[in-house]
Amino acid sequence: MNTSRREWLKQSSFAAFGLGLSLKSMGNEEGLLRSFGKDQGLINLGSNENPYGISPMAKQAIMEQISESNRYQYNVNGVKDFNARSIHIAYIGGIDSNNQPEDNRSEAQQHAMYNLLQELTEKYPFAKLMGHRDFPNVARACPSFDVDTWWKEYKKIHEAEFAKRA
Repeated sequence: MNTSRREWLKQSSFAAFGLGLSLKSMGNEEGLLRSFGKDQGLINLGSNENPYGISPMAKQAIMEQISESNRYQYNVNGVKDFNARSIHIAYIGGIDSNNQPEDNRSEAQQHAMYNLLQELTEKYPFAKLMGHRDFPNVARACPSFDVDTWWKEYKKIHEAEFAKRA
């Protein structure tokens, strides 16, 4: 394609002008006060806020990818001498309102954890599933449940439910 200098200058000027305008400024979002309509009980939503919550498709996409999340991609300070040959998995929870150990995982958390561990045990069939508290010389309660017992029981229940559907 052969473009003259004049045509190139004209096109690059339009491009520079276009880059100078943001969607936020075009929608005059900066000009709206966050308190606009508050006295009348109105809520001022920004362009990235959704009053209807997450869509079913987005929720499904998250559930499909949850097994890929919450994996540490760097060397962590887990248990001395075990970090290099361990996969660390974290979850939100494990303590009550008084900071005492409590297995307060939701069904969704347990199901996501099951799916992740199922994938990992298929990939590493000789791996041993352990909580932080199960390692030698560790005086911690985390993850606030017995990993081995939970894994065996949850797997048994899940496989029984799967067999019913088949």
